[in-house]
Amino acid sequence: MNGARLAENLRKTRSKVKIVLFTGNLQVPEPDLSSVDAVIYKSDGVEVLLETVERLLAEPQLPASLLAPGIREWIHDLEALIEDDQLDKKQIDPG
Repeated sequence: MNGARLAENLRKTRSKVKIVLFTGNLQVPEPDLSSVDAVIYKSDGVEVLLETVERLLAEPQLPASLLAPGIREWIHDLEALIEDDQLDKKQIDPG
């Protein structure tokens, strides 16, 4: 199962959850975009991913604690590591 299929399945059961597709594929097929709220390319870097997650969490919907407990702390810690040059962006690449 790829990320687009996972997003499609997740959207069916949890329609209000924000979904970000973080991909190395620069040519995401149009149908794969219908189940996600944002697409971030790995080449854009982790800063763009973090900004997008923060933006989506700031949108009024469900409280962030219901979406993913601890996500705001995780983002804060990750930003601190990047800011202090303790984390290379390439270390984040899960692919």
